[in-house]
Amino acid sequence: MANIFDEIRIIFRGPSERLFVAYKPLGWHVCSPSGKAKLQDSLSSVVASKLRISEDSIKFPSKLRINQKGLVIGTTDDPMYSQISKLIADCQCKKTYTCITSLGLKDFLSKNNNLSITLDNFTHSNSVLSGKINFNLEKYQKTSQIDPDVTVHPLPSTSPFSLNFRLTSLSNYVSNSESSINSLPDTLASSSRYSVMEVETSHKFVDKHLHQILDNLGIKVMNEYNKILNEYCKMMQLSKIKIPHPILKDRIITSEVDFPMGNWLHELK
Repeated sequence: MANIFDEIRIIFRGPSERLFVAYKPLGWHVCSPSGKAKLQDSLSSVVASKLRISEDSIKFPSKLRINQKGLVIGTTDDPMYSQISKLIADCQCKKTYTCITSLGLKDFLSKNNNLSITLDNFTHSNSVLSGKINFNLEKYQKTSQIDPDVTVHPLPSTSPFSLNFRLTSLSNYVSNSESSINSLPDTLASSSRYSVMEVETSHKFVDKHLHQILDNLGIKVMNEYNKILNEYCKMMQLSKIKIPHPILKDRIITSEVDFPMGNWLHELK
């Protein structure tokens, strides 16, 4: 528990400790359920201890589920919570998720030729691909719990929903990463089968259903087994958040953490 406690980091502290961005590990709750006993394994309890404030004063306008890891935005008073919530609702908060996918660059293009994909870059001997995917998103009328919540449809470049993406071959990503020092040779030999994908969105609806959207786009995110949750979770992390400063209007708050490539390389076969 102590090691995980230390893993929770406050990346950014805002004016008068009213705003913060913190890192939530996999298997941890963001906060204790309302009206129930305080959870020891909740981000809010650790942050409250580090900031020396009451846990009850902490609210999260931006959350992650227990089976997700990465950055979350928290506030310590109601006016700041309302202000940040409005920025998120107005699509002014950019979130970048990083994940490992089994889809290669050429496969990505061939499987999504019916979508509107605008390419910005295709370089380094076909090892890096970046651009934007435009699509339509509809709520799905569920008949059971296992049914998807949303469906994705191709639309022209004027479609209301989009994802900025950057797809890098795993071998290229690892060779430029410090984690490559600890990589296993057999993992590196098979790394051509995988890619590292970064997807950016500022739309709250897209953010909420990102896993299903990627599945609909044919992008298979690799899984890792988590002993705490006793289930398989996506090899995905919310690695970067950019949001306007709530007081200094000409400033952008940028919070970022490294992608835990070294931890996940051992999971790949």
